[in-house]
Amino acid sequence: MKRVVFTAVLLLSTVALWAQSQPREWLEGVSRALGKRYATHITVLADDISPLSGYFVVDGDSYYLTLGSMEVYSDGDVRYEVNNDRKEVVEDVVDLAAKDILTNPTRAFDFLSDSYQIDIVEIYTDGAKIKVQPKDDVADVVIYVVVKRSGERVLPRSITYDYDGDSYAVSLDIINESMDVPRWDKTEYRAYDIVSFL
Repeated sequence: MKRVVFTAVLLLSTVALWAQSQPREWLEGVSRALGKRYATHITVLADDISPLSGYFVVDGDSYYLTLGSMEVYSDGDVRYEVNNDRKEVVEDVVDLAAKDILTNPTRAFDFLSDSYQIDIVEIYTDGAKIKVQPKDDVADVVIYVVVKRSGERVLPRSITYDYDGDSYAVSLDIINESMDVPRWDKTEYRAYDIVSFL
């Protein structure tokens, strides 16, 4: 009987370890945990700038992002990028195919299609570092996602983009998922210059 119990425990441990070693399993866990509505504190680190802190809120295709003196509003169709230092707003069409978290946070962890090569770089006791690379040879970008377990959920902790040697990292700390997305209100920026690419 002891041998049967020991074998069962060993088998379950092996299955759990195998599941944790599969990069798609980790990314599917992130997708399930975040869903379509979430908010996170962010800190951006890059070689040529001082660290910038802020947060973003996502609800479906809509989002709001604030980082340093910048704000971005999007309803999923139009993106309003506000530079509060220059008192300027740039409005443009949203690129829903963009995966960069600062360009389109609604698709930042959407890597489960066959368009990406996904590999485990490192396994931790409670998470993993995953390398994501577009299979399209034209796209010269490598993305690293660090994920960690938090109870039953798998949450992203950081995402790093390497664009042909030019890289930056974004650390994440998930916060209140019931936050409302602030909506664009032109009257609040009536004193700002508006540059439109629509």
